Amino acid sequence: MYRRLFMDIEREQVKEQRRHRQHLRRITRIKADKERQRRAEERRMERPVEGADEREDTSERGREILERLRLEEDEGAQERERKARAQKDKEATRYVEALRARMSERLQQEKAELPPLCCCGEGFWDSHPDTCANNCVFYKNPRGYARALQSVLSCCDLRDGSLGHRASARRIASAHALSPRK
Repeated sequence: MYRRLFMDIEREQVKEQRRHRQHLRRITRIKADKERQRRAEERRMERPVEGADEREDTSERGREILERLRLEEDEGAQERERKARAQKDKEATRYVEALRARMSERLQQEKAELPPLCCCGEGFWDSHPDTCANNCVFYKNPRGYARALQSVLSCCDLRDGSLGHRASARRIASAHALSPRK
């Protein structure tokens, strides 16, 4: 029993060694072919080019140069798009933060408390596009969040609004304060 097991293991090792040697031979053969191709290309580039060959080479070079320029142009366009997208995201974030600061300042002056914008947080200031749950309407949606903040800001225009606006904002805040929380 052990002898048969030992022989099987030995056979497998021999097969594996044989496969490994073949793999190494294949790799060296591929490397040699690539090296030969490289040398042939170098020789072709070094030898003097005659009239007909020269025209073909220049047209070929021209095509290669044009292709390279197109690729560089495409990469440049992608880079510009990426930078523009990053700038737009940065501006949206700054806008949202400015709106939050403005709201906070106005609410502190009036000493009013607002209901939460979504169910993700306990209070009004706990909701934020970066920290909301992934099934929330504001999750990674700074535009929607900014729209909601702007709407709340315009509805509760406490500083510039009339007494009716202030009273309604206070009613909303007091109704929220009286409502049962989770």
